[in-house]
Amino acid sequence: MNAIKPNLFILISLLCALSLIKPSFVKSQENSIDNGISWLLYSQNEDGSWSSGSKIYLDSYAVLETLLFLNVYDSQVSSGIDWVKQLEAHTTDDLAHQILILSSAGEDVESKVNLLLDSKNVDGGWGCCEEGESSLLDTILALLALKAANYYDEDVIGRTLCLISSKQNPEGGLSFGDNESSIYLTSLFILLLKEYLSEYQFLHSYIDLASSYILTQKNPDGSYGTEENKIFETIQLHLHSGH
Repeated sequence: MNAIKPNLFILISLLCALSLIKPSFVKSQENSIDNGISWLLYSQNEDGSWSSGSKIYLDSYAVLETLLFLNVYDSQVSSGIDWVKQLEAHTTDDLAHQILILSSAGEDVESKVNLLLDSKNVDGGWGCCEEGESSLLDTILALLALKAANYYDEDVIGRTLCLISSKQNPEGGLSFGDNESSIYLTSLFILLLKEYLSEYQFLHSYIDLASSYILTQKNPDGSYGTEENKIFETIQLHLHSGH
């Protein structure tokens, strides 16, 4: 087993970010992406997963989503997808990521979509697990997964989008619980609303307000977030909201 370094999530976020920007030194950009992909493939476990212990699921999901986003599909990625296909889903996070990965790979996700729908709460949101209290992060991930699976039901999607949008803070951000607005959660919110914008034009105003909040969080050096998390939040922001 090849050990995954602690900064794995930052690495894969950087790879995605590099693929979206157009720097002056294109060759250098391509080399950086290729080197990152090589390292990720080298770090794969024999069973098709990545990492170990309690991090194995989220790390493996993150790597596979990144490789598929970068249009990498070889025998190692296929092995990773086979590993995902045999997994059970114990949380909404698991189920959403499994649907995102398998949908991107062209696999059938009908049974997993049905499981996700069955775990929806009566308020229209999703919690960490079945019957868990609805949370913004789990609900956003669930809708992103349903979008990836090309699932559409007005009663489900429209109602849940209204639920999420109603949680937007006056300054435009979204929060984890009673905490201050989160750049990461707000960037996911913007990504989600953009995915459904063609069907729900009213989302424009929520995107504009969230984008205005994001702009207020920009540091003098161009980054976002506090000193201890600004690398992560800046990369995630560029990936999800385009700022």
